[in-house]
Amino acid sequence: MIRKKILLLFAVFITSLSVLHAQKLFYEVIAHVDTAYRTVDVSTKINIPSELKIPGDTVWFHLWANAFSNTRNEFTEEQLKHGLTSFYFRDQNKLSEINDIKVTVQQNPASYVFKDDSNEILGVIVGSQSIFSGNVTIEYKLKLPALVNGLGYEKGNFYLGNFYPKLAMFDNNMWQTYHYRQYADEWGHDSDVLLKLYGLQGFVPFSNGSTVNTNNPLEISAKNVLDLAVVLVKRESTRLFSYSDENNISYRLVFLNDSSMILQNVDSVIQKISYGLSKHLGKYPFDTLTILIGKGCYACFKTNGMVLTNEPDKDKSVEEWLVSILSEMWVTAKFRINKEKYPWIGSGLETYFEDIYNEDLLNADEDENSEFNSFYNQYLYQYHQSRISKPLNTNRKMLYVYHEYLNRFIKSAAFFHYLSSLVGKENFSATLDHFIKSKERLTPENFIEKLEQISGKELKVVAESYISKTSETDYKILQMNDKDGKLHLSVENLKSDALPFILTVENKTGMKTDFLVNGFSGEKTIFLEYDHQEEIKIISIDQGGFLPEINRENNHFYPNKTLKHGPIKIVNLFKDGDSRVKELRLTPFPLYNDNDGVMLGLNFSNSNFNDNHPLSFAITPVYSFRNKKFLGQSWINYDRYSLSSIFQKVSYRVGLKSYDMNTNKTFNYSQRYIRIDPSVTFHFKYKSFPEKQSSLSLKAFFIQEEYPLFAGGEFDKLQNQNSAIYRLEYDFTKSSALSSTDINIGVEQQSYDQPVDKANYLKVTGVFNQRFMYSNRKNIYFRVFLSGFVLNTERESGSFQNIFSKGSIALIHQGFNDYTYDEYYFSRQNQTRLYDNQTSFNQGGGFKTPLGSSNSYGMSNHFAAAINISTDTPFRIPRWLPLRWYFDFGTFSTYDRNKDKFKNNLLYNGGISFNVKDFIAVHIPLFYSTDLGNLYKGQHESFFSRISFSLDLHKFDFWKGSSLDD
Repeated sequence: MIRKKILLLFAVFITSLSVLHAQKLFYEVIAHVDTAYRTVDVSTKINIPSELKIPGDTVWFHLWANAFSNTRNEFTEEQLKHGLTSFYFRDQNKLSEINDIKVTVQQNPASYVFKDDSNEILGVIVGSQSIFSGNVTIEYKLKLPALVNGLGYEKGNFYLGNFYPKLAMFDNNMWQTYHYRQYADEWGHDSDVLLKLYGLQGFVPFSNGSTVNTNNPLEISAKNVLDLAVVLVKRESTRLFSYSDENNISYRLVFLNDSSMILQNVDSVIQKISYGLSKHLGKYPFDTLTILIGKGCYACFKTNGMVLTNEPDKDKSVEEWLVSILSEMWVTAKFRINKEKYPWIGSGLETYFEDIYNEDLLNADEDENSEFNSFYNQYLYQYHQSRISKPLNTNRKMLYVYHEYLNRFIKSAAFFHYLSSLVGKENFSATLDHFIKSKERLTPENFIEKLEQISGKELKVVAESYISKTSETDYKILQMNDKDGKLHLSVENLKSDALPFILTVENKTGMKTDFLVNGFSGEKTIFLEYDHQEEIKIISIDQGGFLPEINRENNHFYPNKTLKHGPIKIVNLFKDGDSRVKELRLTPFPLYNDNDGVMLGLNFSNSNFNDNHPLSFAITPVYSFRNKKFLGQSWINYDRYSLSSIFQKVSYRVGLKSYDMNTNKTFNYSQRYIRIDPSVTFHFKYKSFPEKQSSLSLKAFFIQEEYPLFAGGEFDKLQNQNSAIYRLEYDFTKSSALSSTDINIGVEQQSYDQPVDKANYLKVTGVFNQRFMYSNRKNIYFRVFLSGFVLNTERESGSFQNIFSKGSIALIHQGFNDYTYDEYYFSRQNQTRLYDNQTSFNQGGGFKTPLGSSNSYGMSNHFAAAINISTDTPFRIPRWLPLRWYFDFGTFSTYDRNKDKFKNNLLYNGGISFNVKDFIAVHIPLFYSTDLGNLYKGQHESFFSRISFSLDLHKFDFWKGSSLDD
């Protein structure tokens, strides 16, 4: 009797499971892993319920394992967009491959088609019927790739993510098929999966499901997941830290490499995060959490309840690192979002809940004086300042990688914070809770509609300003008065977008009171019920940084201070900006050159590369202990952003630079130069900025140089000589992971006095730089230099770059050739010490064989051209060794008075160099043309004395940002 009851209960249980699976998409996957041949035989039975209302004829599936079968697809395009080139150059034998596909429908053989050449989207012909329900079985042999995004093999471990076919979404009466991309969140069905896995000998399996049978085959079950992923780790290399807590979350941390992570209190941190997020989002949505920790995020992936990730960065705590992982897990499972169409909704909510958690629970070791609660908002403000922010609904293909990241994670989170501040946190949370409980599809339209319904506020115009258009606000607090017990605050919006804002009044004890102010354009007086004006410390507009403000410096007002818009505060050069104060950045500035020796000074500025201002400046006075004089440089720049469809902005700049260009120990004098360089630059507007940039500049160089006068063979005094040089310059840059192009075209004019006559010239110079990547991280570089004089009264002169002939072209560009003092040289005119071996990266013909100022070889007053070729070493060497091979070939024209005509002179040199991203390079010449070699060896007798170097300090700009990370 008991046995019959047990059998009956078992039959009821099986029947209930069958009914449950009949109502929900269910995958039965059988996989045989062959670790020797790195293949998997996959058989997947997909049970499709009628509730999904899948139309007949053709049913579409994603075979995302095929995304790694070739390097001409959307996955590769996205990799290259993010600057990742390894997959693009991967050998064919390290790619995936799907063979021997067999398809049955209701156990009957069926035909199939691929949607396109990518072979990622497979259509199964099921026959003509209005609604299809039943099962489809797809079988194939999968050759695993070298590990990429959760699928493949690496260091003896095997990763099975997205290895079985997935039913595509049918939504809005259309099949929503799309190609696989690493940085796109999967949009698919929450499904139940049962996996039977063979071939696990010697491996420890980890997955995002529950093990229901540990025998062979291993059986793993997962519910409500987009993908069931399994990682097989070699038993001898497993390092596992796990803990289970029935109250909050069960998890496993698995280290795949040696790790320096400190796991002290990690359990309490995970439980703390789980508790904090569950207050807002409900119970953790999966059976368990598995975090696999590796190195190098090229192979990272994520799915429901499981992630392969890097260790936290050094500047990020374990708690912050775990919050970002867990908030993503919660949001992915709790909200139904079309992630292909609205990728910013889910990612923005992830960042939003990270911020909420940090506000509620994270131990605040941040400086309370930080302007923003999240550094993300500082990043967003920079984009608003630069007028390059894009609407949230902008197609990802139209966005540069940083724009895409900004929209997806930062601007979207700011939008949600902004809405929350307008309607109140309770109303905002109630709206999100509605979508969690109802499982209603979350779109921008129905989210705003529900938020309006719950809060009673009109929000459509606000939402449109973020989602579908680019808006700008510039609210400015003008003044404040206290009348009749009320504060009268005069505020002006200098832009036309009238977005509402939060006005925050903070008293001297730190207590804050928020007021919601309806948006407006123009000037308006705001009346506030607030007692005791004398107790107010600061009044701020949009303290959280959620508005698209282009200038936050006028958003703050100190009624009881002399400087109403913020006191002056001394900070270091590298500190993040704070618009609440007028920051003066003060930094010690040691310098050295061969003429002035050791110099020590201070740099005063109001900006850095992370804190831009429309009006910026830097003043750097230094003192030369050798020459006992003050030197240095300074500049001031004003950026005026344009409403034109042609120009992004116009920059007005003037600089002052003064150092010594020569010293004479015999007569004890040093020659100073002073350069004043006003310019105006028109920056063209491109949709693909910053991948593509160009500008047109008008520049002037007013230069004063000191030259010695002698009387009776003795030094008498220094006399000033003045020059005025004018230049029109066009610059163009286009860059991608695989190539880059730089073009500079300049037209230069100078009129000057000779000892006995007047002279002038008009010179045209063009420089073309091209880089091609021919193998992973291996590039070949081409540089073409052309320069000639349209007009030159001294075209036939045999003197070069001196008082008799100016503006001469130099194929070997050294300090004495830099007559506009554009670059930084350790030595300029004397060229007699160690530093005479410095040549230029950017100017002249690019030759690396410096001859010094005593030799004019390679110079011309007529025409010169050169081509410079360099390449990264094609064979494998340590990545820290920046070895290149180079070859320079050029021609320069000089006037032959004996034959009364110009003659062309050919020269070349070649060798190896150690080049650190064109910032600093050491060149070792190995061969030369005959004349060049004789001259160079004559002046540099030993092999080591022939080693030259180049240094480009413009690549390390504290105000424009370093280009060394490009």
